[in-house]
Amino acid sequence: MAMAVVTRLSSKGQVVIPAEIRRRLGMSAGDRLTIEVQNGSGAVTLRPLAAHDLQDSIRKAEAWFASEAVDPVEQLHAMRREARTRERARRRS
Repeated sequence: MAMAVVTRLSSKGQVVIPAEIRRRLGMSAGDRLTIEVQNGSGAVTLRPLAAHDLQDSIRKAEAWFASEAVDPVEQLHAMRREARTRERARRRS
């Protein structure tokens, strides 16, 4: 059976999902949702993000980090060292 309720959009773009619907779907604070907009009709669909979808996203991120030849933190440190070296050279001239 379909359920329809009226809610409001806050000035920050937030929407409250009524407690009855959250209970019915087994949702709680901190759960991740996907939002889909249907072209043409403008209908909006919210779906809880399945745990396997989140795990897949984490695996993709880990693979990306593993594929990079340089550690991003070390790369940032190297960039900062180069900037300090350039600044010192500029001051000497």
